[in-house]
Amino acid sequence: MDKIVLWSAVIINLLVISVGLGLQAYKNYQAKSTQHLSLILYTLSFLGWVSWSAYGFTKQDWFLLGVQSLGAMMTAAILTQFFIYRKKKAP
Repeated sequence: MDKIVLWSAVIINLLVISVGLGLQAYKNYQAKSTQHLSLILYTLSFLGWVSWSAYGFTKQDWFLLGVQSLGAMMTAAILTQFFIYRKKKAP
């Protein structure tokens, strides 16, 4: 049963990372905008991914660390897009 829960969590996390975050980053890139996204939500999401990565590191659970680090990197990419695509204020 533990293995089923483990692999279910891994598959869902990988889907969130690749489909959810990956497609969002691509959509932002195409639109050159993050206008309809919440900076607070993505910042908190990034902190969550990083926290789980740190936990995996402290427990020397390289599997947990690897999957969570992928999520942190994808969320960091979207956070970077917030700064790249932000509207410049007129002087």
